[in-house]
Amino acid sequence: GPPTTLSRDSLIGLEGTVIMPVDPETLAGKVRLGSMEWSARSESGSIPAGRRIIVVRSEGVHVVVKEVL
Repeated sequence: GPPTTLSRDSLIGLEGTVIMPVDPETLAGKVRLGSMEWSARSESGSIPAGRRIIVVRSEGVHVVVKEVL
């Protein structure tokens, strides 16, 4: 089966859903990637809850995301 732990690099390219609005300036945003929740920052503008996102990079304990259009 799939590994139980994901290296951070394996997060890049994953799609998920915003569960708390993501803002470029703060770490208040949260996204769900599969069964995991991650703190997230936006690469561009704010992203409202419910939108689809894709991970562009990870930085420590949070991920940087952009909206899937």
